[in-house]
Amino acid sequence: MNIHKKLLASIFALMLFPSLALADFTGRCIKVKDGDTIAVLYKKDIQVNIRLNGIDAPELKQPYGIDAKRYAKSLVYDKNVTVRDTGMDNYGRTMAWIVLPDGRDFSEEMLKAGYAWHYSQYDHSQKLADLEQAARDAQVGLWADFNPTPPWDFRHEEEALKDIKLHYRYRRPRAARSKSRENAGAFSDQIGPK
Repeated sequence: MNIHKKLLASIFALMLFPSLALADFTGRCIKVKDGDTIAVLYKKDIQVNIRLNGIDAPELKQPYGIDAKRYAKSLVYDKNVTVRDTGMDNYGRTMAWIVLPDGRDFSEEMLKAGYAWHYSQYDHSQKLADLEQAARDAQVGLWADFNPTPPWDFRHEEEALKDIKLHYRYRRPRAARSKSRENAGAFSDQIGPK
């Protein structure tokens, strides 16, 4: 059976029997998508997208987003990690705690370095809250900024901007769109050398 058939069979089985979700496993991290999402190989040929429990790292378009990804990559990329599966999120990713090869917790390390927020909306760990506070107090990572925007607020703002752009683009009357094109052309003869 080729890899595509295996993957389809696995997905189908999980859809029919959610209780068959992955148990804890060890696999090689093959991709770091951002500061809180990685991909790990399960049984050497099935890619599992994993969203870290307990934290929310800056989006790649946010300040420190690229830094968070780089730091995450330095911790896990091309290393064998232990995945402690806790279920699925709304996007089909496995939610999990990741244990690094030396036994440290990946989420805790991201918080200590100041590259993530404790995601207290979904996780109520006092230890993670304390690690975030210690990073804030030390002003490391994103906490060097005066008032960094949490990723959940950033995502909400991005969605609102998309809605506004779509509304403006698709709701403007056709006559208004053609007038704006005419006006744009009206000034083109005034720009540049004659």
